[in-house]
Amino acid sequence: MPLEIGADFDRYRLEALVGQGGMGRVYRAYDARLRRRVALKVLQTTEVDDAIDPERVLREARAAAALDHPGVVAIFDVGAAEGHSFIAMEYVVGRSLRTMIGADAAPISERLRWLVEVARSLAAAHRAGLVHRDIKPENVMVREDGVVKLLDFGIARLSDPHTPVLEDSLGARRSARDESTVAGTPSYMAPEQAQRRRVDARADQFSWGVLAYELLSGALPWRSVLDGVPPSVAVITERPAPLDAAALDLPTLVAEVIGRALEKAPERRFPTMDALVAALEDDGPMWLSDAPGGEVGHPTIPEGGTTRAMTPPPHPAGRRVRPRTLGLVGVALAGV
Repeated sequence: MPLEIGADFDRYRLEALVGQGGMGRVYRAYDARLRRRVALKVLQTTEVDDAIDPERVLREARAAAALDHPGVVAIFDVGAAEGHSFIAMEYVVGRSLRTMIGADAAPISERLRWLVEVARSLAAAHRAGLVHRDIKPENVMVREDGVVKLLDFGIARLSDPHTPVLEDSLGARRSARDESTVAGTPSYMAPEQAQRRRVDARADQFSWGVLAYELLSGALPWRSVLDGVPPSVAVITERPAPLDAAALDLPTLVAEVIGRALEKAPERRFPTMDALVAALEDDGPMWLSDAPGGEVGHPTIPEGGTTRAMTPPPHPAGRRVRPRTLGLVGVALAGV
């Protein structure tokens, strides 16, 4: 059951329920100690049972909290109270990308900038050893000042630097029952994630590709879903039609990068999100300049890794897009 609005939970005063999902509920709350508003994610009681390792909860929360990047929502606190685990995060006022899809979508130039900023944020998270696992429009916010924020590392996994195999988030111990549970959102999952196979950072890249396809075209890449095919099956079996760059007024390069991110086999995608960002930045496209909130540093592609080196798509002669100003009404949202 939801916690009572207006009640105190640990040091937080609950002000409003702003989101809920399979893992728990997100409240707008007031931190009485630090005197600031936060997004307080309270996990479902069923998530805090004997499958939880408290030490791993703290270790993974600290890892996520240490990710200091302007495009990633900050984690302020983690703990347990009244039988619930909780994560206190930066409260973002803005609009989710879900509201930007469709007839009232922003100009292509703005949507391209948002996608590049999400890719940069994911690259930073991956370098810190974190894999998000639930990239979707609801988990990306555009603030009133135009800054793009990636929300909700609530089901993120902390990777072992010596292996691409990832540990379960929030300290869940591996067990037979874990194999029957898939974290994430079916329409945006990588095939290996939907098939309960081992995943690494390239699963986030696939999800980014689905997000990009939908944001730019107005529709998911999985047309078979309209005929009743479950999304978790479509992501495995259906090869999406390439984006029509000319019809969508897109640089051809962008369509090629998205197509590569959507490859079914992880080894056919870019080896890292850094490599994907580098491909989008090939020859300095103008849509990446003058981003709100200051320039975000361009990471260096690390050597080695778990996949072979892959060459980015060639730069086309297509036209580039200049940025435009974003003017949107802000609403309070939080990922779950």
